[in-house]
Amino acid sequence: MYDIPKGTAIIVFQGSIMNNQKYWTNPNQFDPDRFYKERAQEINPSSWQAFGDGPRKCIGLRFAQLEAKLCLAKLLLNYRLVAGPSTQSDLSLEVKALTLNPEKGVFVKAVKI
Repeated sequence: MYDIPKGTAIIVFQGSIMNNQKYWTNPNQFDPDRFYKERAQEINPSSWQAFGDGPRKCIGLRFAQLEAKLCLAKLLLNYRLVAGPSTQSDLSLEVKALTLNPEKGVFVKAVKI
């Protein structure tokens, strides 16, 4: 337990949650299937913090998610995404400011269907 003085700014490094094996199976592996509704019980609701959590989470959460889904759907209607020749199979991450980034980038090719 910690006493935190009133007015103190607190920043939680989300990378420590998002890449913690306590909350995620194979946290450094790209696995979008982990978010399927059938697997929802495997995820601690507070471990996915892309938009923060609690009463002060991002007010643009729903809009941002809708916008991302629409863009992805439009892209996938006309293209197939494949790993580029320079894409690493195991990503190594580096911290830039408060975000994690792939050390050598992610290269994706969009192949017209």
